[in-house]
Amino acid sequence: MDVNSLEEGENGGQRQKLLRKKLAEMQRMQEAEAQLRSVLRAAMESDAYERLMNVRISSPEVYMQVARVIVTLHSNKQLAAKVSEKDLRGLLVRLTEKHEGTIDIKRK
Repeated sequence: MDVNSLEEGENGGQRQKLLRKKLAEMQRMQEAEAQLRSVLRAAMESDAYERLMNVRISSPEVYMQVARVIVTLHSNKQLAAKVSEKDLRGLLVRLTEKHEGTIDIKRK
């Protein structure tokens, strides 16, 4: 065996370790997402859940914000009933509002 074939074997082994690590990480992420969706489905009415899944596609950051709020409220038993589509729309409006300040210029 020459040195080049040994290096290729080592690189192949490292590459496989890296691929296994990435695969395991992706599986953990998929399991976490499935668990999150399960909790959301339990805490929301079906039409609200569908709307939130549409938000997930269009704006993943907003989806995560809303999901965190709903999961937190659900796990702390602070939701009196399932989240309706109207409730979800209100939450989306509150979380996506732009707080633009005003600047008053007073001239002498």
